[in-house]
Amino acid sequence: MQTITTDFLRSFDPQAYLDTYYPYEIGKENQNLLEFYHQFYSSLQHKQSKLIEVGGGPTVWQLISASRMVNDISFTDLSPSNLEIIREFIQPTPPGRWIEYIKFVLKLEGKEGSKTQVNGRADIIKEKIHHILQLDIKNLRQIKKIKNQFGPFDIVSSTFCIDSITVSYGEWKDLLANLNSLLCPMGRIIMSLLGKSREGYQVGDHTFPAVFLDQGILIKALEKEGFIVEDLKQTRSEREHRRSYGSLISIKAVKT
Repeated sequence: MQTITTDFLRSFDPQAYLDTYYPYEIGKENQNLLEFYHQFYSSLQHKQSKLIEVGGGPTVWQLISASRMVNDISFTDLSPSNLEIIREFIQPTPPGRWIEYIKFVLKLEGKEGSKTQVNGRADIIKEKIHHILQLDIKNLRQIKKIKNQFGPFDIVSSTFCIDSITVSYGEWKDLLANLNSLLCPMGRIIMSLLGKSREGYQVGDHTFPAVFLDQGILIKALEKEGFIVEDLKQTRSEREHRRSYGSLISIKAVKT
C-alpha cells in the first residue's frame, strides 16, 4: 500500500483527477451519478433559492441538473487550483470536457442534446454560480462565516468530499455535522461518496485518504444528524477503480 497523503494543497493534481475519474467519454459510474442527480432535482416541487457545493473539486457535472432548479450557487473547495478551474469554466468559452455530460443529462430530460442546447445549459450553470469560495470543511470559523454571509442554504451538495479527506469515522461524522450546520430547516442534502474504500484513492502519483463507508453506516449517521433519507443508489466501481473502492454511493435526505 502506498503512503497516504493529506496534503491536498500541494499534492492534489486537478488535471490528473479529471483525467482519471471524469474522462471525456462517460462511463457507467458517471452515468449513474448523473441519473441520480437528475432524479433528485426533477423531484423538487419548486425552485430552490440557494445551493452550496461543498468540496466540489474541479468538477461541475453535479450542477448540470441543479442549475435548472436553484437560483444561486455558492461553489466551494479547499484547493485554489480547483477553484481556478471553476473560474475558467464560467468564462464565455465552450464547456469542453463537460459537453458529453451535459448532453447526457439533456437527453434524460427528453431533449435532443444539440450543440445549441448543450451550450445553453452550460451558460445557465455559469450564470447560477454567483460565488466561488475557498472553504475548509474542517474549519468551523470558515463555515460560520460563509453561512452568515451567503446562507443558510436550501440544498447542500457535496461530492466525494467529506469521505475523501479522512480515514477516521469519528472525523467523518464531525464533517457530516458541519455540512448539516449549513442547511436551513427542512433543507436537503445530496451527496456522493466512495463505498467500501480499501486503500484510499489514487490521483496521479499520490494516494489520498478515504473512510470506510457502506449503506448502513451512511443511513444511520444521517438519521442521527436528524435527516430522513429519501433515496440511495449504489453503483459497483468500474474495474480500473476496484483496488481503491468497491462502489459509489449517492444519497439524498431532508433535514427535519
